[in-house]
Amino acid sequence: MTYTELVSKDLNTKMSELMAERKRIEKGIDETLVKIKERGSSNNGLAEIVGDLREKEIIIKREIEIASSKYAVDLNLLSMANTIDRADSENKGVDLLFSIGPKVNEIIGILSEIEKCTK
Repeated sequence: MTYTELVSKDLNTKMSELMAERKRIEKGIDETLVKIKERGSSNNGLAEIVGDLREKEIIIKREIEIASSKYAVDLNLLSMANTIDRADSENKGVDLLFSIGPKVNEIIGILSEIEKCTK
């Protein structure tokens, strides 16, 4: 897990939960609207169901807005985490370069032997 993911973990977890709930509600609305169209608009029971689902949709949208504020990651912290992530990957790259250096020197040393074999 990167530092950027770590500082955004709470927000991402909460937003995933809320977005899944929102999709479930939206799917329910769409399915109910199809049923209303199939049965005709005179069926008040279905209209009430859609109304209830719309209210739930509004509530979940509010919760998403609240969660976005409540779990918001400080931009300075996010920027620092991003910088650390970049530095961490650059350090790993440098470590890898240093680890292959001796192997490259070995290969260079063997090249003259290889050249003798090809003549």
